[in-house]
Amino acid sequence: MDNTAQANDHNAGVSAGMFNEARAKIGKYGLRPSQCAFITDVRTYIAAQSVEQFQTIDKLGPHATLLTGQLGSVEGVPVIVSEQMGLAADSGKVSSTAASNTRGRLLIVNHTQWRKGFRRELLIETERDIQRRQNVMVVSMRVAFAERSGSRSGATHTALQYNITGV
Repeated sequence: MDNTAQANDHNAGVSAGMFNEARAKIGKYGLRPSQCAFITDVRTYIAAQSVEQFQTIDKLGPHATLLTGQLGSVEGVPVIVSEQMGLAADSGKVSSTAASNTRGRLLIVNHTQWRKGFRRELLIETERDIQRRQNVMVVSMRVAFAERSGSRSGATHTALQYNITGV
């Protein structure tokens, strides 16, 4: 997080309120659930499935985790599990000491404020393999995400909950 005001030291277990705290951090960018997404690590997602507000039919109806086995959305905002988002230290940063990485993280983004860009355009290289009588073609490119406003240090469309315990 370049804008440190958008990061919150949750320092508690997974709860329904944790999702709202993150959403409140992005303010006007959190108004339309269809423009937002929660992104979390695997262990925080699994812990969130057992939160009572998401689990029971009387509170969530046919989308209850007891029926579906998954937490698809929270208040209309999709929950995405990232296998690439690992656990972190209590500072919210991934430590080089693996034993320190025991805390969960929850990110909320307004995806209309991010765009896909290219770090390197499409590159095509060919080579003739005379032993096999084949042409070998290698195609590569580098894709990245870029923040639309150009000022990540002041951007308020993304927020992070870190130091989530019990995951």
